[in-house]
Amino acid sequence: MSKPVRSTRAAGAAGALIRRHYARGKIQQEEDGPIAWCMRGVPDEILFSMDIYPAYPENYGTVCSSKQAAVPLMEIAESDGFSQDICGYLRIALGYAKQMRDCGGIPEDAPFGGMPRPTMFLSPSRMCDPRLKLFEAMRRYICVQSYIFDVLCPPIDVADCNDHAAQSHYVDYNVESLRGLVHFLEKQTGKKLEEQRLMQAVANSLEVWDLLWNIHQMRRNVPCPVPSEDAFSMFFPAMWMAGTNDAVSFFRDMYKEV
Repeated sequence: MSKPVRSTRAAGAAGALIRRHYARGKIQQEEDGPIAWCMRGVPDEILFSMDIYPAYPENYGTVCSSKQAAVPLMEIAESDGFSQDICGYLRIALGYAKQMRDCGGIPEDAPFGGMPRPTMFLSPSRMCDPRLKLFEAMRRYICVQSYIFDVLCPPIDVADCNDHAAQSHYVDYNVESLRGLVHFLEKQTGKKLEEQRLMQAVANSLEVWDLLWNIHQMRRNVPCPVPSEDAFSMFFPAMWMAGTNDAVSFFRDMYKEV
């Protein structure tokens, strides 16, 4: 019998992929390009197609935790009056923003080179309540324009909900919200959204999620061809980079190997 393989080769590329993503943020800042701090749910495809670099405080919270840098940042936020009852991700983000203000830039010891200074804040209304107040609170440290767009979620607990009028309402409402987001971004950047670039970014996302679905279907085999550690390493490129060519290449390699 052959020895067990404890990790896939493709998953080993995830670390370098993440580091390159954070490095691009620093380059974007040096070139005075637009940088958006976003909460999960902002369509990356729109941002990538408009050359706006997305940085996610929620994800950076996990980066700081993995590097044992989370507690000092949370303590900074708590020392400024924010309650320990607030989500740890958000306390890390608030502490980081205060640290960035105090040192006048990216802190030298920030994990993965840190998040670059934002030129705007973006957030959808859904997922969790504190995100509606995070960027309002963060403006005490970094005063930039913010945009929160409303998102309606259909009643997913009703499996046989097939009211076409209701479905059309949800689609029309959410599309109109995205149009408002695009209008805000065009005003902030001074450039128009290019439809062809958006279509390519969306095509990349669809391929990424299709590959990811099929990889997880193969994980149902016994023995499992992808250990849990590798499954977690796929999280970043799928959640935060799906509209990019790099993410497509990563998941094509992963799928082929699995």
